[in-house]
Amino acid sequence: RNPATEALRALPGGYSIGVRSTTNRIEIGIFRQEDVGTARDLVTQSGVPLRAFNIKLDYSPQPNSARSALVSDTLTNTRWRPLRAGMEIGFGPGHKCTLGPIVEWSSTVLALVPSHCTQRDWGLDDVAGWFTQPADTTSDSSLVEWGHEAWDWRGWRCDWFFLNRCRGADVAAYDLADVDLVSGESTRHVLGEIVRPTNRVPGLELTYGLRILNTQNPLTITAVAYDVIEGDTVDKIGAVTGWTYGPVVDVCQDTHLSGEGWPHGKDFKCQVEAWYLTREGDSGAPVFIWDGNNSVTLIGLNRADKNAPGTYQTARGQYSPVSGIESDMSAHPIKFFNSSNGSGIVGGGSATATVSIQGPVAIKPGATCTWTISTNVSSPEVEWTVSDTTAGSASPLQYSSNNSFVLNVQVWNVGAGMWTTASLEVEVSSSAGTCYEQ
Repeated sequence: RNPATEALRALPGGYSIGVRSTTNRIEIGIFRQEDVGTARDLVTQSGVPLRAFNIKLDYSPQPNSARSALVSDTLTNTRWRPLRAGMEIGFGPGHKCTLGPIVEWSSTVLALVPSHCTQRDWGLDDVAGWFTQPADTTSDSSLVEWGHEAWDWRGWRCDWFFLNRCRGADVAAYDLADVDLVSGESTRHVLGEIVRPTNRVPGLELTYGLRILNTQNPLTITAVAYDVIEGDTVDKIGAVTGWTYGPVVDVCQDTHLSGEGWPHGKDFKCQVEAWYLTREGDSGAPVFIWDGNNSVTLIGLNRADKNAPGTYQTARGQYSPVSGIESDMSAHPIKFFNSSNGSGIVGGGSATATVSIQGPVAIKPGATCTWTISTNVSSPEVEWTVSDTTAGSASPLQYSSNNSFVLNVQVWNVGAGMWTTASLEVEVSSSAGTCYEQ
């Protein structure tokens, strides 16, 4: 698999690559017809026998955020409190997604949502970025926002001379605004609970589950699992298609998206494909294993369907596993649920990654000055940015500017699975010392 992955970096278009244990083959999905032959040639040149692969034309995963009005259902334009995973949320007119699990992270209560549902994919939104519940399908200015984005990682540099960006999950985190002051409700969110539609529908039937909520009997997250195997039945509850389920068909599928804002594209590492129905508006739906009663084991966050754009001819979903969420957010442990038998906390380890910037806080225009980092991450990958533009990839950093700026640094240690960021405001003034430090 690794030699084939490296060889496919030369492919102009996108692709996915995973392993099918039932056929004992590495399966490669090519997203453009004209690239199929090139892919076969590249894999052959890698030295791996072609018979080890199943190379086929496939559809690129379509993120399941909705940017247009959708079929009306029982969740549309309905305000539900307390907030629970599986509810409809919106960002701007006609932009619909599904609320993911509400968690505790670094002693802060946050709601998980897909990064592609936010104002800025793979990066923090500006101060105007917020979500409403229900979705704003009519430009209703009376809707009250429930959160602002608190975390959305840019990913680590990876592959092909480190020109790609990689992430383990399509996830962002929003803090919770005090949305219930208007209604006077005492409880605004619940940790570890998922709304329960009345019907559970096999994904292969290509029909929607009835989306009538049983608000008195939610599902409760009682455990978290990192791994599934081919053939396992998994469930998802989304704001549009409701409660659907189906078998896992690929347990670790790398998806490369070309032309997605980086020199060579973005990679989602080790996503899971399963045959459950999902469509626009279901992004963020919790994916889980149901115990047949009231409890579930959380395994991921729904992010995409694998169909031709605008069609739903097959029930093929792709989700980001908990392991990828934990890896991307590994600066702190994540508490997914309250438990009488344990903490409900997974990931993060016992140590918290730290980083700080040392260097000038004021410089003269055009002066070249030096900044360094202090971090407890061993052998970190370092990236400096100014106004979202890469300024360097090593410490110390030498930089000059004629205007005041905010210097940001991000460190990542792949081996430890840890990352963290720091910022420093630098004033540029003719009255400052050449490189003034406090």
